[in-house]
Amino acid sequence: MEGKDISVVLVDEAVQVVREASEFDSLEALKQYVVEDLLPQNSKQVRKRYAAILAKRLFVDDPYFDESSENPLRTPLIESAKHLSDDSLKSVIFYHYALSNKVLSTVLEDFFAPKLNDIDSITKSDLEDFFETKEIGNEERTTKDILRCFTQFDLIEKADGDEGRYLLSGNRSLPAFVYSLHHELGEPQMYFVEDIQGSLTRRAGLFNDETLQEFIYDGWNADVWEYSFISDMEQVKLRYTPEDISSELAELSESGVENGVPR
Repeated sequence: MEGKDISVVLVDEAVQVVREASEFDSLEALKQYVVEDLLPQNSKQVRKRYAAILAKRLFVDDPYFDESSENPLRTPLIESAKHLSDDSLKSVIFYHYALSNKVLSTVLEDFFAPKLNDIDSITKSDLEDFFETKEIGNEERTTKDILRCFTQFDLIEKADGDEGRYLLSGNRSLPAFVYSLHHELGEPQMYFVEDIQGSLTRRAGLFNDETLQEFIYDGWNADVWEYSFISDMEQVKLRYTPEDISSELAELSESGVENGVPR
């Protein structure tokens, strides 16, 4: 299955790349900087491979990246990152990883999503069994890679006294949720809550229905979108495009809204 490069996590490096991307005028110039100055690996070939992986996840596979534009690195991700804390940015980057990586998106959609309302932990053996059904090959190694990725992004944590079990901690950043939802849905129009329940944004945050509803209310209370309940159907109306949402994220940060609640 495409996406086995999930073994290359590079969380801190991805944060730094996103933070510094606006200083460069092309993706090639940014990649050269990553190879020559940012990555610490001794092998230049390894650094080139890692730089290419980061470029793919953060730019090439981003539908809002246009290499032919006048300012190709001024994507919603790069502009929004200016107004996100490191923790929120990590959550946003995980969403982009999932958007880009087939193994990661499959785990979120087929392994986690069906059970998010029913579990608060997973086991290593459950994940290995899942990969066997996908005929992915080297299930043990892929399981280790996925667990390390989720752990480094603070989405899961090892359970005390129960080796092989991991607790779901999930993404609890309202600014990250606001960014990802706008990036995924795209158009400032009305959406049913069912659309959001089936979104990558929801899966990448490991939200159960209750937590998702809380985030929808938090965004409504922060005046980021409209919320209505009409004819037994809950609806959210986005007001902003992905390109415009960065200014709203700035207001969220200034108002002290982080991790879903006012600080």
